[in-house]
Amino acid sequence: MSSFISTLKKFPKVFWVSNVIELFERWAWYGFYNGFFALYLTSAKEDGALGFTNVEKGVIMGTGSMILYFLPVITGAIADRVGYKKVLILSFTTYILSFFMLSRFESFELIFAAFICLAVAGALFKPIVSGTVARVTSSETSSVGFGIFYMIVNVGGFIGPFISSLVYKNSWNNVFLISIGAMALNYLFVFFLYKEPAVEKSDKSFIQNVGIAFRNIGVTLTDWRYLLFLLIIGVFWSAYNQFYYSFPVFIDSWVNLDKMAVGLGLEAGKITTVTITSLASFFIIFLQLVISSLTTRLRPLNSIMTGIFVLAIGLAFMFTNVNPWMIVFG
Repeated sequence: MSSFISTLKKFPKVFWVSNVIELFERWAWYGFYNGFFALYLTSAKEDGALGFTNVEKGVIMGTGSMILYFLPVITGAIADRVGYKKVLILSFTTYILSFFMLSRFESFELIFAAFICLAVAGALFKPIVSGTVARVTSSETSSVGFGIFYMIVNVGGFIGPFISSLVYKNSWNNVFLISIGAMALNYLFVFFLYKEPAVEKSDKSFIQNVGIAFRNIGVTLTDWRYLLFLLIIGVFWSAYNQFYYSFPVFIDSWVNLDKMAVGLGLEAGKITTVTITSLASFFIIFLQLVISSLTTRLRPLNSIMTGIFVLAIGLAFMFTNVNPWMIVFG
């Protein structure tokens, strides 16, 4: 315990500031994305939502996710060149404008464009805080540092949807306002507390740096074992992401959550679809240390295969029955 405390004391101020920024960004993102967005896209217009089809929902969310996870290859190079603080400010501004547009637009084309802007904002942000943590930790502190970082990710991932679950039934617009507010708070941390980490300047141009990144990707993809690994992990995440895409719609359409609420002594309507989806991050926070300690005894491949097997069981419980307790277990 004393060694853990001494490790915590070695982290500089910018480490803790970066984690607070991550907390509010994840609060804003998951409060909107985890369960709420799929419902907002597909619920009836009479209820104040958009009334899109599930196919239209898939096009919007799938395209946005692709951009969100592809662009950091480029945005990371941009941040190294122009500075982390400038890219953070650009990211927060784009986030806020995108949330506002999503709350006001109604047509498929405009919502699609606004969500692409939101994905670009996320892609601008993604490499910054993880990059900062990497640059301000050493070989001695990086393990604990990234453990704290990912715990903070899930704390934000729990708080955001939980708050959304309390307000979205009153007004869909409330969720967007909360996300805008959480993101706006990050301006204070960036302007007054965040200190730019030292970045080794490259003598190559921005285009050359991006070219090197893509060339390295190309070299990596010539390894058939790595390609097979990517295929397996790609299938895993395709299945897992149904938690955001399909699961909220399934819960809202087929599962009676009022029975669960009454069973817990709550009023009908107190437990919502977004409440159930917010539990995922809570379980991750609660079980992370236990699971991590167990997997240290396994080879990485065995750990991965076990995770895939457990995911299959969880999805089976989530999508093959309408008992809310069994779904939560899943």
